[in-house]
Amino acid sequence: MYSKLSSAVMIGIDGFHVEVETHLQHGMPQYHIVGLPGPIIRESKERVRAAIVNSGMTFPLMRMTQNMSPAHLKKEGAQLDLALALGILAAQNERLAARLSEYGIIGELTLDGMLKPVSGIYSLLEGFRSKGIDKVIMPVENVCPKDVYGEMMLFGVNSLKVLVEALISDTLIPSSRQETIKQTSDTTTKTMDYSEIIGQTHALRALEIALAGHHNILFVGPPGCGKTMILKRLQTVLTKPSIAERIEISKIHGLLNPEMHIANILDRPIRMPHHSISRAGMLGGGLRCLPGEVSKAHLGILVLDELSEFKTEVIDALREPLSTGEIAMTKGQNHVVFPATFQLVATMNPCFCGYKGSQYKTCSCTESRRRQYRAKLSGPILDRMDMIVYMDRVPADVFRKNDDRMNSEAIAASISNFQSAAQSENMVLEEGVQRKLHAYYENGKLSLRSLHKIEAIARTIAGLSGMTCINEKHLFEAFFYYGDSLRQVEQH
Repeated sequence: MYSKLSSAVMIGIDGFHVEVETHLQHGMPQYHIVGLPGPIIRESKERVRAAIVNSGMTFPLMRMTQNMSPAHLKKEGAQLDLALALGILAAQNERLAARLSEYGIIGELTLDGMLKPVSGIYSLLEGFRSKGIDKVIMPVENVCPKDVYGEMMLFGVNSLKVLVEALISDTLIPSSRQETIKQTSDTTTKTMDYSEIIGQTHALRALEIALAGHHNILFVGPPGCGKTMILKRLQTVLTKPSIAERIEISKIHGLLNPEMHIANILDRPIRMPHHSISRAGMLGGGLRCLPGEVSKAHLGILVLDELSEFKTEVIDALREPLSTGEIAMTKGQNHVVFPATFQLVATMNPCFCGYKGSQYKTCSCTESRRRQYRAKLSGPILDRMDMIVYMDRVPADVFRKNDDRMNSEAIAASISNFQSAAQSENMVLEEGVQRKLHAYYENGKLSLRSLHKIEAIARTIAGLSGMTCINEKHLFEAFFYYGDSLRQVEQH
């Protein structure tokens, strides 16, 4: 007696299709699971046996072998419980085996035959979709909203007994799915607004350019000038992720949080680790090769407040993900690649005392202390900062002025309009702009990387202005945010 069913496993955040084969023959009662199973799957034999018996069905006293192919792929996770149980039942019932041949099956079983939700549901669904399987049986808590994987038919069930009865009687129907999952909003973030920041218009303008063009940005300034206030209001201006991006984000966070059974992430992630974080915490790793902060910030923002307080090895470790957009890790026989396409937003003081370059307070650091402070940031890391903005203390008379301030709604609308326009328009450089850039490169003032970054910033500025041609005004503003602010900090 033989049956073959479809299930899926995860490696990293990627889903892979797995075939569960079951062979029953007369002989001494034995139960073997082969195909490189992990410890959780080896323990599933007892869960499967108890679930079948407690569901009122007969567990065969035969020699049973279940194989999970491909055999070279290491299988982990309790989501194979349901497929293993149905494989045993299908091997004894040809009608049940025929009905199950077109379904993908995932779910964890309890001893009484009930189904528990599993983590990493979107990664598992990707594994099924890669093989053209569009019908999936799963725990009812794992059924995804209709706006995600709408082309797939998802069948949510509560127990093994109800599922088998529905399959035999051909009464299994797809679950009704809501349009989307509402995410609980953070009321604290919603009450914040960039209009509360006074006298730092150039910094907010730089932030608008950086977020629109996905440029890495570093704010440098003395204590109390508003750097952290800018960081805390980032969520108020970020664009919403697309459906594909929500899936990518949810695959990572669903792996880390087993309680998150379905993708309920509607906003881009903003990760703000403490400066005491280790290199492994930033990049990821451990026995299970879990993603770190750079991967948790995938398609979002990694915020490093007080960048100079982070360990030098942690800062330098960001060079690879900033360049490649991914992190590759190997632990024993496990080799996984986690995505890490994030935007870096960082702040720091210009020196130990924090007042170097300030017009309102004199720096008390010695020259050796300043060199020691600057040595924490290597040249390659600073080179990966597309924009460096110097901020200073706001004068007292600015608070008395009733000037127009940039608010979050206006910044968010500007960023959204730029991103929609940039998809359909190709910007060109005026001849004068091209000559200036070439002249700077020939004089040795710019490297090829710097030339590319300045041009990219200028393109963003032109796009925010609603123009399709980059002129000298856009170029000069790009030069200010890329180079002039850095030289200003170094010269003070």
